[in-house]
Amino acid sequence: MKVEIDSSTGYLDFVANLHKTMQEQNLILIYQGEVNQDITKVFTSMAERNMEMNEESRKTSRQVYHVMIELLQNICKHTDGPTTDSMSDIGSSKEGIFIVANDDDNYYITSGNVTDSSNIPKVAKMIDQFNVMSKEEIKQEYVKLIKASKLSEKGGAGLGLIDIIKKTGNKIDYYHMDDKEGYSFLVQRSTVTRTSD
Repeated sequence: MKVEIDSSTGYLDFVANLHKTMQEQNLILIYQGEVNQDITKVFTSMAERNMEMNEESRKTSRQVYHVMIELLQNICKHTDGPTTDSMSDIGSSKEGIFIVANDDDNYYITSGNVTDSSNIPKVAKMIDQFNVMSKEEIKQEYVKLIKASKLSEKGGAGLGLIDIIKKTGNKIDYYHMDDKEGYSFLVQRSTVTRTSD
């Protein structure tokens, strides 16, 4: 699902709208700032402790952990700078937002980062294609992207995204807010459905 956000509303309005959609969910973690390996370790440890306290199934815990790693790595690998005035709250390269929330049925893992606007059509096309694939098509495309990533450093684009869909069985929602300076703030949200072992 894609939701385009008018850049004239500004970043704060965008965050307010995002928060409103999550009001019925329990916010476990919300973070804005630099994302690196140390931050990733801290967040995944916090999530693991939270899921242990809630006695989540191993399958659910593994899926949440996996999605968190993929989306945090996405911020590290695909954040572009410099920061524009309208996105100044986000900061510079390798910074973003990260939110983990849940309700009675699901966990919701959300990441957001600044990227060159020219990347949006490619990312949107990939997610839209992956979201409508059957389980078998997802498996075939995953193998294809694995092979491409081994052949070339540029190959395997979208591997992390399709891996999330493959492991969770759920679509990825995405949103973007475009900036006049050629950058966009891209948000991706993955859903992990609670299951028993």
